[in-house]
Amino acid sequence: AVVSTQSGHYGRVGLEACRKLLDSREVLEPSTDCIVDAIKITLEENIARFGDKVVKQCDGTAMGPHHACSYADIAADLALDQKVMDENVNPFYSHVDDWSRFRDDIMCMWKGSVDELLAFNTWINNLHPRLKFTMEYSESTIVFLDLRLTKGGPMVLTQMYSKSSDTHAYLMPTSCHPTHVCRNIPKGVMKRVRRNCTEDTTCEEGFSEYKQHLLNRGYNGSLVDQAIEEARATPRDDLLGSVQKENETSQSQNQYPLVMKFYPRLPPMSKFIHQNLHVLGLT
Repeated sequence: AVVSTQSGHYGRVGLEACRKLLDSREVLEPSTDCIVDAIKITLEENIARFGDKVVKQCDGTAMGPHHACSYADIAADLALDQKVMDENVNPFYSHVDDWSRFRDDIMCMWKGSVDELLAFNTWINNLHPRLKFTMEYSESTIVFLDLRLTKGGPMVLTQMYSKSSDTHAYLMPTSCHPTHVCRNIPKGVMKRVRRNCTEDTTCEEGFSEYKQHLLNRGYNGSLVDQAIEEARATPRDDLLGSVQKENETSQSQNQYPLVMKFYPRLPPMSKFIHQNLHVLGLT
C-alpha cells in the first residue's frame, strides 16, 4: 500500500504528468496551458480554516477537491506505474507478473524469490522522495480492496473481504429516498457477492454474511432473500463482463434531465411529465 499519494505528488511531478496526458488529447480544447494553470491555482491557493486559525497548504493537493484523486492517480502513473512496467528502468521487471493499482492500494503478482521481493520494495521506496510504501506478502493468500485472493493450483480464487472496522452502513430503508433506491440496494450487494466469489461455497458464505449486515440495517428478510435468489440465477460471467450500453438515439441526446428534490408527499411527477410530453414538445 502507498503510505502517501495525495500529499506526495506535489509541484513538478503532478503537473508534468497532467500536461503529458492533456497533450495526448485528440481535441485540445480547452488548451493544456489553461487547464494546468487552473490546477496550479487549486494547489497554490489551498486555504482552510481550523478553529480560529487560517492555514495555507503549501505541499501537495488537499483530499477534498473534486480533481484530487484524479490528480494523484495521474501523478502516480508517471512517478510509479510507468517505471515499474518499464523493463529498461525496473531491474526487477522480469519478476513482476501483474501490477494493479487503485488509488493507494497495489496488488503485485510476483514470480521471484522473497529476497528479490524485499529488494524490489526497497527499490520502489526510492523512486520518489515523497512516495513511501508498506508491503504485506504471502505465498498463499493476499487481500486487495474488497477481495481475498487465494492460490488454488493454477488458478487464483477470490472471495469477499472487509476490514474489521467496516460497519457496512448501508442506507437504511426508513430513509427519505424513493422506494426503488432502497429496494435495489440488496440486489446490488448480493450481485457483488456473486461477482467476487469464485467458488459456490464461499459465495454462499458471503450471501449469509451480507444478508445479516442488511438485516442489521433494517432491511426486510424476504426482500434480501429475493435478491439472493436473483444473484444465484445470474451467471457470474455476466457480472464480470462490462455492460455495453445501447447507442443513444439523436432524440435522447437532445433530451435534458429534470432534477427535483425528493419528497414522499409529492404526486407521481414522472407519470405526469410522461403524460404531457407532447405539451413540452411544443415549446
